[in-house]
Amino acid sequence: MLIIDAPRTREPERSYVLSIVLGDMLGVPHRVAFGDRDDWRIRCEGMEGELVLPDVLLGCPEQDWLSPATLPTLPLATLGGGAVPILVGRTSDAGVELDVFGSVFYMLTRYEERAVGAVDSFGRFPPEQALSVRAGLVERAIVDEYVDWLWDQLIALWPRLERGGPTFSISLTHDVDWVTTVNQPVQPLVRLVVGDGLRRHDARLMIARARAAVRTRRGMADVRDPADTFDFLMETSEQNGLRSSFYFLANAVDRQAFHHEPYLLTEPRIGALLGAIGRRGHEVGLHGGYGTHRDSGLLAAQLTALREGATAAGVEQEQWGGRHHFLQFEAPATWAAWEAAGLGYDSSLAFAGAPGFRCGTTHDFAVFDLDARRRLALVERSLTAMEGSFLDPHYLGLPPDEAAARMLSLAAVCRRHGGRFTLLWHNTALVKSADRRLYREVVQSLASL
Repeated sequence: MLIIDAPRTREPERSYVLSIVLGDMLGVPHRVAFGDRDDWRIRCEGMEGELVLPDVLLGCPEQDWLSPATLPTLPLATLGGGAVPILVGRTSDAGVELDVFGSVFYMLTRYEERAVGAVDSFGRFPPEQALSVRAGLVERAIVDEYVDWLWDQLIALWPRLERGGPTFSISLTHDVDWVTTVNQPVQPLVRLVVGDGLRRHDARLMIARARAAVRTRRGMADVRDPADTFDFLMETSEQNGLRSSFYFLANAVDRQAFHHEPYLLTEPRIGALLGAIGRRGHEVGLHGGYGTHRDSGLLAAQLTALREGATAAGVEQEQWGGRHHFLQFEAPATWAAWEAAGLGYDSSLAFAGAPGFRCGTTHDFAVFDLDARRRLALVERSLTAMEGSFLDPHYLGLPPDEAAARMLSLAAVCRRHGGRFTLLWHNTALVKSADRRLYREVVQSLASL
C-alpha cells in the first residue's frame, strides 16, 4: 500500500490524477492523506524511504487556475538533460524537477484547451495551439512515459512493488458519414463523379459511381454502390481476429447535424446493415451529429434513435459509445454532454492534421470535468490514427506505403506501453482496389504486433 501525502488544495483534482496514475495505469493500491504541505510525498506502508515530488500546476494560485499564465512555454527542459521533456516542473538546486502529477493532469484533462479556448471554423481546438504539437511530442505517449518514469522511481525505493494495469489492444473503427455515395442530390453527386476523373484520376471509379447513380434513380435492384464496403471491413476484421466498430449518424431531421445529405435509420437498407453488424459480432456506435458536441439533449435524442433502430434490427449491446462528427470536441463540455446523454465512452480525441496522442496516452481513461470538478463515468478511448490524416492532401498527403509505416509506428508505441491503438478508416475511403489492399495490409500488420 502506497501512502501519498498531498497538499489539501484542489482535492478533487488530486484524487483524480492519483486514481488514474497509481490506480488505473499502475494498478498499485494506495491511499491519500491531505495536509498542510507544498509538495507530494509518497511512502510505502511498513517500508523505509520516501519519494518527494514537486507540486506546481495543482498548487498554482487560485487567480491563475485555468488561465494562460499556467501554461508551459517553449523550449521545454528535459529530465536530467535526457530525452524526456518536462511539461510542468520547477527549478531547484538539483536542476529542473518534473511535476509528474501536474503534467499528467494537464494532458488528460485537456487543461490547455480549456485555458486557451481557441477554436477553428469547425469548433475544434487548433492543433497548432497544442503544446504537444508545437514541441514535436504529439507522436509520443508522453503521459505513459511519465508513468514509466514514476514507476522506475518507486521500484528503486521498494523493489517488491508489483505493477498491474491494462494490456495492448487494437480497435478498428469506421465513421459512417455516408452509407451510399450515389443516393444524394444531383449537384453534389455530379461534383463527386467529376472529381473522380479530374482530381482522383480514377476513370473506373467515375464510371462505377455514375452507373450506380443512374441505376439507383431508375429504381433498379442490386445496385452496387462504391461506398458499400461494410462486408469487406467486417471480413477483414474477422480474418485477423479483430472486431470493428461502426459509428452511425442518427439525426435524420436536422441536416446541419450531418453537415451533408442525411440517411435515415428507419430505411430498410440501414436496418439490414445494423442487423448484419450485430449478428457478426461487431459494434454499433453513435457518430454525434455536427454541432451537437455541447448539447446533451440532442445527443441523447440521437442515441435513443440509434438504439431504437438497432433494437429493431436485433442488435443489443451493454455499452454504447462513439465519436463526434468532424472530430468536434470542446473541453470539458463535450465529455459532460456525452456522459449526460448516457454514452459510456468517447473516441473523438485526435487532431485531424496531427495524428498521434492528443491526450498524451495510449490508454483508455476516465475523464475529468474541469468545470464541475469531478471525475466522470465516461471513458475516453482516444483516436490514434485516421486514414485521412495521412493520405488526404489537405493534411499530411503521404504516399500509401509511408502512410502505412507511420500508422504502424504509432501502433508500436501503443504496443510498447500496453495501451490501445484505435484506427479510424472510413467506409468511403475504400472505393478503389488499391485502397482496400492498403487497408488489408495495415490490419494484417496490426494483428501481428
